Amino acid sequence: MKKLLTVSLLSLAVAAASSAHARDYDNVRIGVDVPYEPMEYRTAEGELTGFDIDLGNALCERIGVTCEWVEQEWDGIIPGLMSRNYDAIMSSMTINDERRQQVLFSDPYITMPSAWFAPSSLDISEANEETL
Repeated sequence: MKKLLTVSLLSLAVAAASSAHARDYDNVRIGVDVPYEPMEYRTAEGELTGFDIDLGNALCERIGVTCEWVEQEWDGIIPGLMSRNYDAIMSSMTINDERRQQVLFSDPYITMPSAWFAPSSLDISEANEETL
């Protein structure tokens, strides 16, 4: 976990430092799509929380900056980064070739395999992309 945290910390620092306008950072603006429990969501009191939020706040604390969370709907999250609405994205984004052409990724900080559950009586022998 320490190694993972260090890699994430360095990735966040590099992302912030790679801005076209070099400057000293007091805060890092991080784009996030809310709600996506348990990764990022609002509590009943309206506070942002979740795995990504907690990890991001810990990384910011470790490098001595304040996290400024910028809420962005998913479809606009990469365009928002490209428009410099925030310095980094921390919203459980799956790495794929299309996204790799648009943004730089850190090493993954979490792996969440997909799973599919169904009653044992269900015949899934004919299951395919179209029927799922």
